[in-house]
Amino acid sequence: MKNLILKTTLPVVLLCVAFAASPAHAAKKGVGKAIISIGKVFSTNKAGVESKLKRRGKVFEGDTIKVGKKSRLQLRFVDNQLVVLKANTVFRIDEYKFKDKNDQNKSAALSLLKGGMRSVTGLIGKSARDKYKVKTPVATMGVRGTHYVLQLCAPGACGNGSEQGLYGTVVEGAIEMTNDGGSIVFGKDEFFHVPSQDTLPTGITNPPSSLVNRSETESDDKDGDGGDGGDGGDGGDGGDGGDGGDGGDGGDGGDGGDGSGDGSGDGSGDGSGDGLGDGLGDGSGDGLGDGLGDGLGGGFTAGEQELDTDGGPFDPSSDQEPQPQPAPIGAALVGSGITSTGTEPAGGGVAVQGVTGSITLNTVNGVGNQPVAASFTDGMGTFTFSVNAGAVATEIGGDGMLGVNWGRWASADIVATEDLAPVSLLNGIAFVYSDNLTPSLTALTGLGAQSYTISGGPDILDAAGMPVMVDPMDPLVVFVDFGKQQIDDFTGTLIGTDIDYIILGAINPVSFTALAAGTPLDLGGVCFGGSGCGEGTSLTGQAGGAFVGTNAEGFIGYFGLNDSSDTVGVSGSAVFTQDPPVQR
Repeated sequence: MKNLILKTTLPVVLLCVAFAASPAHAAKKGVGKAIISIGKVFSTNKAGVESKLKRRGKVFEGDTIKVGKKSRLQLRFVDNQLVVLKANTVFRIDEYKFKDKNDQNKSAALSLLKGGMRSVTGLIGKSARDKYKVKTPVATMGVRGTHYVLQLCAPGACGNGSEQGLYGTVVEGAIEMTNDGGSIVFGKDEFFHVPSQDTLPTGITNPPSSLVNRSETESDDKDGDGGDGGDGGDGGDGGDGGDGGDGGDGGDGGDGGDGSGDGSGDGSGDGSGDGLGDGLGDGSGDGLGDGLGDGLGGGFTAGEQELDTDGGPFDPSSDQEPQPQPAPIGAALVGSGITSTGTEPAGGGVAVQGVTGSITLNTVNGVGNQPVAASFTDGMGTFTFSVNAGAVATEIGGDGMLGVNWGRWASADIVATEDLAPVSLLNGIAFVYSDNLTPSLTALTGLGAQSYTISGGPDILDAAGMPVMVDPMDPLVVFVDFGKQQIDDFTGTLIGTDIDYIILGAINPVSFTALAAGTPLDLGGVCFGGSGCGEGTSLTGQAGGAFVGTNAEGFIGYFGLNDSSDTVGVSGSAVFTQDPPVQR
């Protein structure tokens, strides 16, 4: 089978790494760089000089990194270790020695002083495990080639009546926690708690929600040591409490565009080691760059304008069931699905980029403007689908403020063809539709750099059709530069049952004009875990979509990635909401 990303833009249109070093470090070679830097992120060097750590900025031995409220940071080190730092975190790079994979003196000593982190270890953690350490106020951690999460908590700050101390979990591999109370090894899927320096680390069965609630966005106001909790209303113009906080996570964006336009990816798919540019690999990225492939499958976007039977915008509460009608100009449909030809392995890549086509819409299950048929053609062929009469859509939802709805049609309810040949859609079609396209992107150059965080949509599926969750510590984010009229990047992490998928970013930016004409954003990524990915397998793929709202308040998009053997991958369709600026 192969993963199908369907996208078109219509008159009816289906839309279906250079460093910015701080002056204090300008002449020095870094030990890593910031892949993502959103909000208030600062680095203080050994001399006590503080500078803003921007996206693609270098980090160095001795740096203390502070990630502010409603901010986040993702780092990639020279040995290909990935580290995600949550909001309200303080992290220090005590030591990082690495020349190449044959270096006998490689070592890493890190300190988590406040907040939380997630890491997938690189070559130091895999081949020099005795020389990799993470210190915290209550224990020191050693690894055995692993993927782990750590969170320092004040009493009650991490949910579930959590106690003071360090909480953690092992996603892959094993770790050893040591302090004055003793030493304990924890393995895959185990959770632990260390309340103090002199108390033996212990396994737990009821971990705090900050470690286990991966499918929901965590409130940044609960992230750290409790001191920032008083700002719980930061996301809420109406004081909706927890819901307001969740909105805060979406607000990660403020500075999301820092460095945008530099040409994201800098060869992230070019091969091992050097894949992220500027010497940050030196041969260390074994197996992490198989080159740019066809990508995982499919998304489609259709551009039209749809009205309900009364001539107004769609009303989810309407009980009218109008006959299917063509979607008018000024709307967009994005979707994704996995097709089976019986001749290709799971996750085979095909991307259909359409520039002409049609969509038929209906009101289904009380929700208006659901696509019940579509057809579009590009240079690769013609794709069509129609939904059987009486079919019931699932996973339906929407965002009334953005004028967006979404859902999934099951494969049994769809008749699809590709160049007139029948196509089997293994998991149906997941779609997002809007009749509220942004009327003019060229009029919005004054918005400058913006970021959009995933906020809704049908389930994201892996190549086997199993749901994967968005990692709240590293959600899916689209980076946009309205001044340059282009999409710069698409990043984030997805958590599967056995495999984690990390979208490292775009190979190159794509202009708004090219995107509307069907040109996708080429992506590079890596997966870890399970028999399909192991300690690291390169992924390639594509993403695209359309902006919604008068001032581009949202983005509806599709995305998909897979490995070179077409055995593992992910694809989905989603709504992304523009992040509010972070107050400095």
